[in-house]
Amino acid sequence: MPDLFDNVVSENKIYRGAGRVVYAPVTQAFPTQISDVMDKTTYTLTAGWTDIGGTTDDGVKVGRGVKVFDGVTVDQLRTPVLLGEIDEWTGAVEMTLLHTDAVTLQTIWEGATLTVVGNEQVVDFGSPSQLTERRIAIIQRHSKTGALRMFCIRRAKIDATDYEVMLQASDPSATPWNLLMLPDTDVAVDQNMFTVYEEIPVP
Repeated sequence: MPDLFDNVVSENKIYRGAGRVVYAPVTQAFPTQISDVMDKTTYTLTAGWTDIGGTTDDGVKVGRGVKVFDGVTVDQLRTPVLLGEIDEWTGAVEMTLLHTDAVTLQTIWEGATLTVVGNEQVVDFGSPSQLTERRIAIIQRHSKTGALRMFCIRRAKIDATDYEVMLQASDPSATPWNLLMLPDTDVAVDQNMFTVYEEIPVP
């Protein structure tokens, strides 16, 4: 007997599991498939891509937003006109990193060139005039089917916020890494922010 919820829910479309966050220079060729970023058998990253490391169990948040026009109030009408027209699209990636070593801090806090002095790594932090743009990819594996999916952001740079590392006995040191998505003006407007890639599960 047919049921109201027949064929409504598909486990293949319900993802759970941690995201692997990797980055590359903005000059890196933008991928056309997941294997351009990572070997799907060995999980080895391809040249140019680097892991950012572990995150807290809050996970990795990928967001997309739109701001719309409030409309124009007209004396002759009871409702605004032009209401809801698009003002701008926004996008963001947010996470809290557990790797707070010198190399990671150099990457996420816009550090100067890292040097090695004896058995120490040394990196200076100053006030650079520009923020580094990167490609960002977040890869997730379906907990049941094993299918991979990937969010890849064309251009991203750190958001304007305060970043800090807590040094304390009770919890591990951690620091947020919040990124803004920027449009890539070299591609069409309907594909200029990010792309989602998803393996089709084998029946």
